[in-house]
Amino acid sequence: MPNTLSGADLRLQWSDFQARAPANPGNRVAFTSASFNLGSFNIVPAFAAIGIRMPNASNDLGFVIDHLRAQVTLDRHRMWSVTSAQTADLLTHEQGHYDIVALVVSDLFIDLTNLPNVMTTTQAVQTYANGKISEAQRRIGVMESNGDADGLYDRQTNHGLNTGAQSGWNRAFSLSRPPTGMRFDLALQAQGIAV
Repeated sequence: MPNTLSGADLRLQWSDFQARAPANPGNRVAFTSASFNLGSFNIVPAFAAIGIRMPNASNDLGFVIDHLRAQVTLDRHRMWSVTSAQTADLLTHEQGHYDIVALVVSDLFIDLTNLPNVMTTTQAVQTYANGKISEAQRRIGVMESNGDADGLYDRQTNHGLNTGAQSGWNRAFSLSRPPTGMRFDLALQAQGIAV
């Protein structure tokens, strides 16, 4: 089974915001909830992953991750918006919340399916994978808002109201999508956004 990444290119619609807005939302007029799941994956000899039959082969090619299923999803039942505030600009800002998760996970998927060097043990692959997964979770945690505090994205853009900062984030999102397809961390750096 091939490695798969799903949900990374989802585009938000106002109909995705299915929860009731809180009575007192403060300075927020919408909330987007996105998450990712990697499920389980296998660590196999590289020659087996590429389909070469080598019955008594040494494992000179090392080990790789196979059967990785990464999925980015919305939790629509937690997402809400103030109907009177639903504008194209606000939806673009909320898309950014989803894109942060999707693009970090896209980079993670590439890192896990294209190991940087030959890993000679399954433990080396697992250690590498655990480090990359932890780093992805940390990056999302820094950028994304939660119920208690605004993340870097909302602090810098003032929930989309700071149009200059929002434009920088929008350029980073755009650079990370096809046809450019730049790594999200590099696209953020190119816009002067440090995570």
